[in-house]
Amino acid sequence: MLNNLLNQALSIIPSQSGLLHKFDSRTQNARNQYVTNRASAVPIDGSFQSLSREVIVQMGLDLKNVYFMLFTSFDVTGIKRGDSGDVVEYAGLYFQVLKEEGWKSVDGWDGLVLVQVTAASVGL
Repeated sequence: MLNNLLNQALSIIPSQSGLLHKFDSRTQNARNQYVTNRASAVPIDGSFQSLSREVIVQMGLDLKNVYFMLFTSFDVTGIKRGDSGDVVEYAGLYFQVLKEEGWKSVDGWDGLVLVQVTAASVGL
């Protein structure tokens, strides 16, 4: 069955671990600027894979940035209108979740497009 494909793969290929900083809310500070609030970090694991230049171009992404895919069964949310989405910390670096590929409801796991960011740029 394909719905267990990620779990089967991760039983053969070691998974990588990181931290998930879930988006919680946005509030306005004293200067009327929106500030992102995040829940406490929780462990996350899956398969982190860099995106090739060809895939970055096909997706219409900016070649100046560093992108990864994260394949995981964890509940992770990309950027949506009105919120900043979740952030994954991996190997000492921070990655904004741009979007989910939308397989979670079908397969129980998802592919996530991540872009490298600074901690300060995402409210950490």
